[in-house]
Amino acid sequence: MANWDLEKVQRFAPDQLTFERSERLLTPTRWKSLGQKGGLIWGECRTSGVTWYKTAMELDKVRSFSNSPATEYPDKYILALL
Repeated sequence: MANWDLEKVQRFAPDQLTFERSERLLTPTRWKSLGQKGGLIWGECRTSGVTWYKTAMELDKVRSFSNSPATEYPDKYILALL
């Protein structure tokens, strides 16, 4: 499984602003249904509204999914999940 440290996550971010927004999501109360199996990680994250955004990533293939309305890729939810 790929090793994702903070520096690698920052390089993976599309821009500095998205990375900084992802850091605000690093509190446990924003997350539920966190899981990991093999090289796959997933979770649901909520910011300020009632919607929980589903996000998942295959670490080895660097392939991800998020149902958030964000236009950047990867979005802040994927970065925070890492």
